[in-house]
Amino acid sequence: RLAGSRCDSGGDREQRGAAAAMALLNLGGPGWFEDVFKVEVSIDGDRLTNCHSLLFQEKCPLASSEETVRGQITITPPENCSVWHNGIKLQLDWSVSYFETLSTQEAIAYETTLVEPGYISEPQQIPFELDLAAIADKFIETYDGEMFCIRHSLLVTVQRPWWTFDVLRSLVFAIHKIGPAPAVEEHMLDDDLILYDMHCQGDEASAFAPEDQVPQHRLRVVDAAEGLVMHYERSCLNVGEAFVGTITVGGDIPAFLAGKIDPEKRCGPLVGLEVIIYKIETGDGDSNEVVLKIHDVPLEGVPVDGPDADGEAVTTDSGSGAAAAADHGSQAASADAQAGVNAPPTDAALAAASVPAPAPPPAPPAEPKDYQVSITLDKSDTGFDMGPTIIDDMLSVRYFVRLVARDAAGVSVWNTHEIVLYRANLHHETI
Repeated sequence: RLAGSRCDSGGDREQRGAAAAMALLNLGGPGWFEDVFKVEVSIDGDRLTNCHSLLFQEKCPLASSEETVRGQITITPPENCSVWHNGIKLQLDWSVSYFETLSTQEAIAYETTLVEPGYISEPQQIPFELDLAAIADKFIETYDGEMFCIRHSLLVTVQRPWWTFDVLRSLVFAIHKIGPAPAVEEHMLDDDLILYDMHCQGDEASAFAPEDQVPQHRLRVVDAAEGLVMHYERSCLNVGEAFVGTITVGGDIPAFLAGKIDPEKRCGPLVGLEVIIYKIETGDGDSNEVVLKIHDVPLEGVPVDGPDADGEAVTTDSGSGAAAAADHGSQAASADAQAGVNAPPTDAALAAASVPAPAPPPAPPAEPKDYQVSITLDKSDTGFDMGPTIIDDMLSVRYFVRLVARDAAGVSVWNTHEIVLYRANLHHETI
């Protein structure tokens, strides 16, 4: 036996002599300059998914957290040699890599010994099984983000004596946790409904949230002068499903809300309306907001291009009421001038002028107009796959829907609700 390996007498005499000299001088031996074993790892199945990282994209095998992963390890020793090992281990590793700080946090979710110590003199195939459902609480699912990524790998370690190096091989694969969205959501009050509950008494408050009705989420933008609200029934959705809502522009604003908003801070008549789906990643003491989808809502009576290059709204020939009134006044003044009405004012005229003119009656609220919205929650506008909500002690990925309104002066107002994404099944490619 030489340096942990037993070579046949048919081996090359010069190679054995060189190995003996290196072992005698403690300059190395099998496993110092290259791995003494050739190790290959594979798992059964034909599912693939995309794995993005900071610098590259690749395809990798995909597994569900509810299944048992099966595969095999192939170990090939040097030709005509029998090599000693101290045991063969298999472990499931997962890691979080942060792109900004180039730091990585690693953890071991599972570890087992497949083969006890002994010699390997010919190629061996070692089957293995890994029940992911039994250890699903010990890892977070695979995630590709803009701030960090979560990776999983099967690591095989062929342990060697202390004076040389272990042989390690890993196989990167993705794990998706399956957990569909609840079929029925608990009733909940949103935004101004909560405000109603705070400001109203008795039956008036409960009338906004009857327990016997389908849960209704209301997202109101209180700064929009003409009234703006979006209703939707589901805030818990599966990846691949559509967020569906109805936006109502126009109508009355609740009195207690209207009295609390500074009129000068309100958004005027709308020329732009968007529904934005975005996520917030947190981890490593930092956070990052990423816009995933932008859905433009075409408003009736508003040109598609909205305001011109100077930020001014595009108006029709009829003009606004104020412009029409100003135009009428200028026409009247021109007629008086042509008629020679230039005499100095009388005392009665001066007294009448000192009395302030009555304020014009408030304009009636615009007739409400409904717009339907449907946004599929599968891929972002940049092509990244969307995944479920992740909330963990060390990091989180949370999703939100934002309703944004803009007027001709460029004033933007918005309101936001959180939505929770689940994964009902695997989305994958096939080899």
